[in-house]
Parts: sequence; C-alpha cells; structure tokens
Amino acid sequence: MIVKVIGHVLACCVTSLAALAASASIDASRMTFDVFLDDRIIGQHVFEFEREGDALLVQSDVDMSVKLLFVEVFNYEHSASERWRDGCLEALSSTTLQNGEKTKVHAEVVSEQLVVERQSAEAGASSAQVANKRDEVDLNESAGCLAGYAYWDKARLDRSTLLNAQLGELDDVDFRAEGVVQLDWLDSRAQQNINRFALMSNGARIELWYDRSGQWLGLRTQRGKRWLEYRLDTVEPVADQDRTSQFDALVLPGSMQVVRAN
Repeated sequence: MIVKVIGHVLACCVTSLAALAASASIDASRMTFDVFLDDRIIGQHVFEFEREGDALLVQSDVDMSVKLLFVEVFNYEHSASERWRDGCLEALSSTTLQNGEKTKVHAEVVSEQLVVERQSAEAGASSAQVANKRDEVDLNESAGCLAGYAYWDKARLDRSTLLNAQLGELDDVDFRAEGVVQLDWLDSRAQQNINRFALMSNGARIELWYDRSGQWLGLRTQRGKRWLEYRLDTVEPVADQDRTSQFDALVLPGSMQVVRAN
C-alpha cells in the first residue's frame, strides 16, 4: 500500500509536481517541499526554474525513503528536466529509481506530435533485459498544447489530459475548485482563506492548496488509510526582479521561509 500511495502521486508530481511553467511572470527560482507519509517526513522535492530566452527550464529532484523498524521498505529517487515555451511543454527527460527498478523517459513535441521513448529495467537486469518502447501521439487529436502536472501554476492544470513525467503517458484528468480550507501546519495568521482545488487522475484525488496570491503551498492524497502530503518549506525569489509585493502578502508558516536574494 505504501508503494501504491507514493508511486502514483510522485508519478504525477515529478513533472512538473515539475514546471512553474509558462506563467506570465516567474516568482521563484527554487521551491523546496517537505514530503510526509502520514505525520512522518520521508524526503524532499526540489523545483528549480531558469529562463533561457523565451523558454522556461525546470529541474525537479525528489529523494525519499520509508523505513519500518529501521529496515528500508521503499526508496524513490527521481530527476526530471523540462522545457516550456508559450505555456506549452516542449520536451522532458526523466530518470526514476524506485526500489531498484530504473525507468527513463524522453518526450518531445515534434511537428505537432508527441514522441515518447521509454526505457525500463528491473533491479539487477542485464542490458539484454532492458525494455524499450516508443510511442507517437497526434496532439491535435488529444492534448493540443501539451502540459504536465504543473502544480505551481494551477492554470496549467485545467486541461483534459496531462503528461506523466515518470511514465511518459498522457493521463485523463479533471481539475476543479473546492472552496477554502484551513491548514493547521501554517502559522495561525495564515490558516484562513487557503484556496483548495482537487485534481482527479487515474482514480486518485489529489488535493492542492494555494494562498490568495496563487502561491502553491502543498498537496495531499489518500490511498487506504495512508496520507501522502507536500508542505512548502522554502521559496527563493528570482534574484534580478522585485517580488516583494507577492511575498509580503504571504504570511509564512513557522516551518516555511522566503529566502530573499541579495
């Protein structure tokens, strides 16, 4: 059950959870989230953003481990690189190591077609045992402007399909607003008026939280009796732009910091 809970949500989060993507303005160069299983921290997920001309480059790295009685029962490492332009995902490359099984994905939009190459191998597999697969999808007939699980920019989630960075597959999704909530892990002054959204994907419900300025604060999802949760720990603003208005409006929780550039 632990593997099912973490594996599905991270398959979504890693894309994205990889690209502050294509917003009109980029308010962060780095975002760090603590990852919890129930009330226990099991790792971190870090997103880094960089402009290259009119393209947005996004690097996503997550590392987590679950132990029972000092024995590791689940290990997950994922690294993904994405390139976005004009609000659309152009290309991504990812590598995932989950309990010894390694998966690589490269996806790229070529002439209005999504070309996906996957490579997977179980722990200890020889080169002859590596599975390779290639798919091509006509975007005009499916996703149109391609997007991934861009949690940091909720406007990018309002699509009928999103690209899963770990699996290299297009997932059917449904995104909706669900009013406001309080988050008990935030500073008491910031608990009010947190906007809640729900993303339905592959039978799972992922709850997402944003403050009044649109800053992504975290997420959670449940499978069985276990909860997987992301909580924003630090935000590093873009160094060469004045972002004080947004961050002054954000009342920080006790465990969260805004790191201001000199």
